[in-house]
Amino acid sequence: MNFDDLTHCFYVPGAAIIIDTAFKNEAGEYVSFVHRENLMQIRDRHPDAVLGNLDEWIAADEKSLITDAHEITRAEWWEALECLPPESWQHAGGGESFVMMEYYSGRITSIYVRLGERYFTFRDVANLPHLDRLAKARLALNPL
Repeated sequence: MNFDDLTHCFYVPGAAIIIDTAFKNEAGEYVSFVHRENLMQIRDRHPDAVLGNLDEWIAADEKSLITDAHEITRAEWWEALECLPPESWQHAGGGESFVMMEYYSGRITSIYVRLGERYFTFRDVANLPHLDRLAKARLALNPL
């Protein structure tokens, strides 16, 4: 079996994790990677389970974990900065930002932004560009 074939997964809609990845067996039926169970067998334990595209599930899961920016205290900013070495610590565009190196789930982590003497945090994808991080914090200052 080729890992590139893992394009599908079994999951329960609304659940925070997948049951298992899925691939097509020799008969052309999608089965779970770990136990080689088909959808009907999985539904014995998870009655609401469905088969879906893994990339689509990941995108929906990430979207559900992303939060709006909210203001925090200077002390909270420094606690996060000094807790673990920061990832992608940048100073440009009228602000400063860094990414927490301990991820929340998948590519999602906490992001911290300083604009002058105001401090913000939110969850988003770790590779969110610095200027987009600043824009998200500024949006918290001036919501639409």
